[in-house]
Amino acid sequence: MTVIENVEFAYEIKGFSKETRRTMAINIINFIGLRGFENYYPNEISGGMQQRLALARALAAEPSVLLLDEPFSSLDAETRTELEKEFLNLQKTKKFTTIIVTHDIRQAIYLGDRVMVMSGIPANIKVTSEIPFPHPRNINVRYLKEFLDLEKDLSSKIRKHNSHE
Repeated sequence: MTVIENVEFAYEIKGFSKETRRTMAINIINFIGLRGFENYYPNEISGGMQQRLALARALAAEPSVLLLDEPFSSLDAETRTELEKEFLNLQKTKKFTTIIVTHDIRQAIYLGDRVMVMSGIPANIKVTSEIPFPHPRNINVRYLKEFLDLEKDLSSKIRKHNSHE
């Protein structure tokens, strides 16, 4: 399936008309930054674009809970920052719960309301931290002293728990 067919598939399963699914798919494709690649096949686009396509497919399903594993990891810094911002806006409008697996503490603090640090195998939650920054958030929150202090604190707790394992 092409990029647009991949995104339309979720809407097809939900029974939307062909015209409606096309419109909805185009909206998500534009949001995710794949405009102009609608008729490409996944093997014809870059790894970062494939990752965006996977996110678009997940969003098209309109889930109540969305599990994302390193969703922005293979994107360049500028695209990652833009998609994180758009993702926060989408999450606010659609009001779905998201569980994001990431190794990026700054990203976890920026996107999350709660950060949980897990141990290795067997996986256990070692650290839980509520994120005190209100929504809507913008990129400037990453430069606040409180943000940097929280990042430092979480990093310290992670190192402490890793050294005891």
